[in-house]
Amino acid sequence: MDIDAQTASRQMAVDEILALKQRYNKADLAYAFEWEGQEVLAAFVTASLRQDPPNGYEITLIAPPTTVVAGQCFIIDQHGKKVGALGTTEEGAVENRITLTTLASKP
Repeated sequence: MDIDAQTASRQMAVDEILALKQRYNKADLAYAFEWEGQEVLAAFVTASLRQDPPNGYEITLIAPPTTVVAGQCFIIDQHGKKVGALGTTEEGAVENRITLTTLASKP
């Protein structure tokens, strides 16, 4: 991937994170995604860039202890496009922390 394409791809990830943080504020934290064909609801915590690959980003969510996600998930990006993500769960006694790791779409 050339430098211009890398820069554009990284900017898409940045734009997606900013849109997520703007949309999910303290008044409305409900975040929905798809896992195994079912809609999963969780509370949005934050979104952040990944270093490798440069267009990757992560979404961190909090869910009830009964919600455990592992493997392929799908999110809907700010443009309404269905995007694949890897879901992992860190289980806790009171709540679970779910991380959705994805790549921004190609520019």
